[in-house]
Amino acid sequence: MQIPEGMRFVSSAIDYLDWLALRGFACGKKAYGLCPMRANQTADMQKLPEFLSGAAAVGETGLDFRLQYMQFAQTQIEVFKKHVSLAKDFGLPVVIHCVNAYKQLAEILENSGVVAVFHSPKFF
Repeated sequence: MQIPEGMRFVSSAIDYLDWLALRGFACGKKAYGLCPMRANQTADMQKLPEFLSGAAAVGETGLDFRLQYMQFAQTQIEVFKKHVSLAKDFGLPVVIHCVNAYKQLAEILENSGVVAVFHSPKFF
């Protein structure tokens, strides 16, 4: 794919298979994370640090407390905390996906020192 001149964007890979695909994609800025809807794939988190060297951000990550994802809400919280920790370790911002969990998200981010960038926030 040829990137149009002057166009700037960050491509975000949301699970391990996406990480592998994005690694080979010719775009300028890349972000790697495990989106909340895939937080039950926690084994992938062990592989995440190897993708973050040279990345522009950690994510997509966050919390999604819609009914269909509530069965692993606690796992989402644990995985999000790991993302925030990695972002701090690598000096990177986090790309956030959040639905129905802004209070919990704010509590985790508060005093973390990590810059958060929200994509498609849903405040209602």
